[in-house]
Amino acid sequence: EGVKDDGSDLDLINYSAHYCKIDCEVLQGGYNKFRSWFLADPINLDINDIISVPSAANMFFLANGVYDDVYKLSGVPRMFIQNCVVGGRCMVRKNKQYHTQMPMADFDAVSLYPSAMAEMSGFPLGKPKVWNSTINELAVDACFLKINITEVGIKRAFPLISRYEGLTRDWANNCGEMFVDKTTLEDLIEFHAIKYAVVEGYYYDEGVNPAIKDSIKLLFEERLKRKAVDNPAETIFKLLMNAGYGKSILKPIDDDVKIFDTSAQMLKHLNYNYNNIIWYKKVSLCDRWICKMRKPINSHFNNVACGVMILSQSKRIMNRMMCLAEDIGIKIYYTDTDSIHIPTADIPALNDAYEAKYPNLPALIGEGLGQFHTDFKMKGANGDNIHKSNIIYAKECIFLGKKTYYDVLVCDEVKDKHGKPTGEGQLIGEHIRMKGIPNKSILYKSIN
Repeated sequence: EGVKDDGSDLDLINYSAHYCKIDCEVLQGGYNKFRSWFLADPINLDINDIISVPSAANMFFLANGVYDDVYKLSGVPRMFIQNCVVGGRCMVRKNKQYHTQMPMADFDAVSLYPSAMAEMSGFPLGKPKVWNSTINELAVDACFLKINITEVGIKRAFPLISRYEGLTRDWANNCGEMFVDKTTLEDLIEFHAIKYAVVEGYYYDEGVNPAIKDSIKLLFEERLKRKAVDNPAETIFKLLMNAGYGKSILKPIDDDVKIFDTSAQMLKHLNYNYNNIIWYKKVSLCDRWICKMRKPINSHFNNVACGVMILSQSKRIMNRMMCLAEDIGIKIYYTDTDSIHIPTADIPALNDAYEAKYPNLPALIGEGLGQFHTDFKMKGANGDNIHKSNIIYAKECIFLGKKTYYDVLVCDEVKDKHGKPTGEGQLIGEHIRMKGIPNKSILYKSIN
């Protein structure tokens, strides 16, 4: 279609129309399939009514009773507890730079945030109460405090203590004030042996709703079922699990934009709302007006206490493994939220020490919630590298700073798509990371 019978000329207009039609058909087919996955059990949600994946995850949790009797917060309590939101720790060992030339594994947590949800006790019930000196902060169901750390008994290569230094969160072994929740405070006591005084805060003591544990395990198990048969629908379960906490810590939207069709409407709005108007301007070539308004943040509600607890539990999963490694003399060189760079030769010793110290937890190495596996990937090496640190590893690494490092990857045993060795010998590759800078730009600079 769009080509003459003799094949000599191409009608670009007809060709473009035909191409666009096929493109729309493909897009429609993909959309319908994606929607059907959400409509099916156990999700049962219609994406036509949802604007984002975090919203879908939040609606799934609501439908499964995760937030029953769990209060959303606004105003001063929400603003205070929001200070306890701490993202993943990302740093080089002791905040220095290293060049290593030894087999190194990328030891990665399996679904870190879902693992945290499955492991935590649940979300706190009732309303937050103002902390006072008669309260034992370690005996309540949940607490969110500002503390003053007066002594750090154990210094760590990867500290658990963090504060903002300007616009950057700094991880260091320093005394001073810090916002913590109960999980973080317990970890600071166990792994840093801190001494501290509570300055102010909130606490919960009316029990917890544990429904989050079963809901996240359901999503994880349903994803595994689909992965086992190469069903691409497993992707939406991964999306829902990883976005499960995002809506809970949503920051307030402090402005709003309004459109007015006439100057008279704009003038009336200006007369009644001048105290809350940031700016307004006329649209060119018509009588419409755009007005940006301040939006009161006391009307913003979220489940920030739940989000903080998930983030802190996820860091506890990393803290247990990383602090134990340091305690038995194993050097970790880099961490980025849910993974570490660790010498491959040290993984068996870490595994044995972990199982001895935490016999009631899942084994350190595995594919289940709360476990870890090696996770380097390289084009052309199709073998399963789970549990097998000798298949794909980094033989040389350069660590410069947060999200800035270089790995020379090696695959000792190249496999085909069926998992059978090809006999091709070693395969060499690269893993370059410099956040915000494309790899092609880095390679161009290195060549020139």
